[in-house]
Formats: sequence, C-alpha cells, structure tokens
Amino acid sequence: MATATPAKTPDEELQAPPSDGVSCVRFGSRSNLLVSSWDATLRVYDGARLRTRVDLEAPVLSCCYGQGDCEAFAGGLDCAVKQIDLVTRQVSATLGTHAAAVRHVGYSKEFGLAVSGGWDGAVKVLDVRSGGGAQIHATQVPGKVFGLDVRAHVLAVASSERQLAVFDLRNFSQPIMQKESPLKYQVRCVSVFPDLQGVALGSVEGRVALEYLEDDAQEPHAQDKKKRSYAFKCHRGKVDDQTLIYPVNCVAFHPTYGTFATGGCDGIVTLWDGANKKRITHLRQYPTSIAAMDFNHDGSVLVVAASYTYEQGEKDHPNDAIFLHTVQDSEAHLLRLMVEVGVQDAHEFLQYASLFQVWIRPPMFTLLMHSELRGIDLVLSRRKVLIVLIVESGEVMNPFQLTGITSLIRWRSVTKLAMLADGSSVVTWCTKRYPL
Repeated sequence: MATATPAKTPDEELQAPPSDGVSCVRFGSRSNLLVSSWDATLRVYDGARLRTRVDLEAPVLSCCYGQGDCEAFAGGLDCAVKQIDLVTRQVSATLGTHAAAVRHVGYSKEFGLAVSGGWDGAVKVLDVRSGGGAQIHATQVPGKVFGLDVRAHVLAVASSERQLAVFDLRNFSQPIMQKESPLKYQVRCVSVFPDLQGVALGSVEGRVALEYLEDDAQEPHAQDKKKRSYAFKCHRGKVDDQTLIYPVNCVAFHPTYGTFATGGCDGIVTLWDGANKKRITHLRQYPTSIAAMDFNHDGSVLVVAASYTYEQGEKDHPNDAIFLHTVQDSEAHLLRLMVEVGVQDAHEFLQYASLFQVWIRPPMFTLLMHSELRGIDLVLSRRKVLIVLIVESGEVMNPFQLTGITSLIRWRSVTKLAMLADGSSVVTWCTKRYPL
C-alpha cells in the first residue's frame, strides 16, 4: 500500500540581493528580514521583496534589530557601532567605537542593551536607553572576537585564540563560564540555546560543540553530576575516497523546539536534535557556502544566505543569493525523542509510520485495519516507537490478548494501561523501529 509523504515547498529567493558578500541575516518580530553586506548596505526585506535600503560608509559585518523593527544596529570595517533609523534610513547615533573592525553586534530587548565585539578583542555593552549609548561594561578577550551572541541576559563570546566566555548581563563583573574551546581548531560561530542553558560552537574543522553552563558550575555536586556537553562531526563529504572537511559558518536555533540548523562551506544546511544527539535531516544543496542563517519568530521560516566565504581564496563563485525556506514539522522535530503525533485513523497512522521509517509487519496492518480505534498516538525515540491505541471498549484489556498482537512485535513491554473517563481503554506498548 502506497503512503503519501508531504511535498517539500521550494525555497523562495529574495529579489535584489546584496552585490557583495552577505555577512549577517536577522529576522525581526514581524518576520521582516534585516541583511548586512560587504557592499556597505543594510537591507530590509518584506518576504522576498526589498523594502528598505540604507547605504553606509564601509562594509557591514554584522547587524541586528533593536527594540522594534524600525531600529537597527550595525558594525563593520569603520570600527563603529551605529544605531540606525530604518524609517528615515539615517544613522541616529554612533554608540561606540573599537580599535579595529566591529565583527559582531547584538541586542537584548529585555534589558535595552546593545553589545559589540571587535577584531581588537574588545567586548562592549552599551545602554541604548540612556540616549547617548553610554558604555556600561567592557572586557577584553584574547585575540579577535570571532563569534558573539546575546539572548535575554546571556552573552556568549568566542575568540580567535579558542577562548569561550559567557557573561550574565545582570552581573557582568564575573563570567559565568570562561574556558578554552572544546574544539581543537578555530571557532567560526557561537549561539546561545533558546532556554539559556548553554551555547553551541562551530569550527573550521567541520565540528559543532554543545557546551552546557551547568557543566561549568562550581557547586560541590557539579563534579559528581554527569556532564552533558559534547562535540560531533558534521559537514563532511567524500571525493575519490578522500574525506573533505568543511567549516561550519553558522548555527541557528529553532525558537520553539530548541533543535538547531548548521550551515557549512559545503553549501548544505543540516538540522539537528542536540538533546538526543540525532541528525534530523538536511536541506538541498545550495549554490555556495552558507554564510549566515536565522529562524523567524515562530520557526516557520529559515533564511539561508548562500554567499562564498573565501575559504578557498579568490576564485570564481556563484552570485550571492538569499533564500527563504519554509520549515516543515518533519524538518524541525520529527525525529526528536518522545515527540507526540496525534492521528485520527489507521490510514493516517500508516502515513506517519512511513515518515517515521517504521516497518509495519502484516499482523499490525491487519489489526489496524479491523480494530475499532478511536485514535492513535505515536511517540518516537531513536530505537523504539511507543504506540498508544485508544480502543472503543468499556473494559480494560490486555493488548497481548488482541487478535494478532502476540506476533505483532519482537520486543514488547506494556508501559501504560488506563481507563478513560468515557469508558474507552488506553492501550500502550513499544516496538522496535525497522528501516523501510
């Protein structure tokens, strides 16, 4: 029996992209997209259409929205952190300066603070609410700032000397984490978890590290607790039996599920479930290196900037392009541990089973087609599928007494047996997953 799989929606390419390398992409609260570029512009897109363009004096290396979608911050090769009014398309103020290029800027809406990190190794926190952008905190990291991210009160900074520092904006005097990067080679990016419990790092060696803040805690019991931090290989390929390793340029977290996407110089975007150490899927091959990515406010759209990052030096390369990818549920969290999927009937169950790559043995098919089922739920783990059948019956039954149930599964364990308020029985069991 053939089962239907959801058709993938093609990416939408932005009109009038930057004429030089894309350095940063950021969604606003209403899905307006802010883009900075080496062509010394800031651009705002509404969907795929260019809405606003702001011309600046030097290449822009980073950008972010401010308190609303009419305000932005930018930094670049002019060594200045600028506040920009996107309505008038003018620079409102220069909030601060660095001794070298400003590599990253960020903004915390919760505290009204702008943050900048430069190639001079300086990290500065600026109070935008004061009107003049007064500097309230500053620190120095070894080498250049290569990665910076701020989310709520958590600020993460990664430097060219493989140092990682995480600060609390509420108490900036002492880092809550300061250590050498767990990655052996140069860090390209850092991103704070949506739940603020850790950070993700990407490196030039095709590796990603997830560092949990609790692992670095100084409480007495921290040493006895099993550490959750780990690193894994990604963005690798083979040509003529030789392994090719591609840098990881960006990591973007899904705002709802906490899963994340990585973009590499192989032109591929891969989605991961970090909590369960599982790859979810990868998107199509893009024309060139993935320079920047971001999810919109609800995670329904992923913006992907395909822009050559000169990892192989000067050479001919495709034109810079920016794509809006509509995120399917199956891409964001289908293979998460214990993800619940509600279905209404047996036929829909079989469709989901195909998506989950669950092998349906003939006795299972017979049972599903002939039982009077009111509903079916699936809960997926990496090796097992938990199947919950709500059976139209007035009495609690043993699932192994159902017709065909004993030959249904090779490994079985009843984990839940309960009576619903309306008299229906809930029957639950586990079965191993089998590839199609």
